[in-house]
Amino acid sequence: MKGVYKMSESLKQEAAAYRESLYSEAPAVKRFAKLRKAVLFFLMALLLLHALLTLFSVLRYHLAFSYALSALITMLFNMILLALPLLGGWKNSLILYLPAFINLFTVLSSADFSILESFFDAPLLSLLFLLELFYTALLCITAAWLTIFAQSRRHADYEQRIRIAYIRYVNEHFTFPS
Repeated sequence: MKGVYKMSESLKQEAAAYRESLYSEAPAVKRFAKLRKAVLFFLMALLLLHALLTLFSVLRYHLAFSYALSALITMLFNMILLALPLLGGWKNSLILYLPAFINLFTVLSSADFSILESFFDAPLLSLLFLLELFYTALLCITAAWLTIFAQSRRHADYEQRIRIAYIRYVNEHFTFPS
């Protein structure tokens, strides 16, 4: 049994065809959903890379392990917040402003741009700083893209309606073992 329920191939194909029929009415919404998912997963990958580089720098430069633990907790918190907009609806994307502003404040208040001058002396720390700058900028841009532009909000709301219709269809047409 794969997943939570058992479904025959014909039922899987029927459900996939229904979902495609919902998206065929609005191909721009499907493109938007794919792009939003790709951007959010890319941000999650950057978080994971940052956490791995932080752990490596803790080991390399003999820093306190609490620094790595703090980075791991921050990464998990940010990943949860990055997953919320995937649920649909543009209002879920408003939560992205929380990590965006926290990271922006952190980067600007603790910015030590002199570390870039000594890139060859501490390349790992410089890379971490540049990665954090890139992640913060991309997070701010993504939050703005998903919430400010009316077209993005319309697409997100339409996608949420498609998801609800699909869930209703699956619940009405398929039986699940008890």
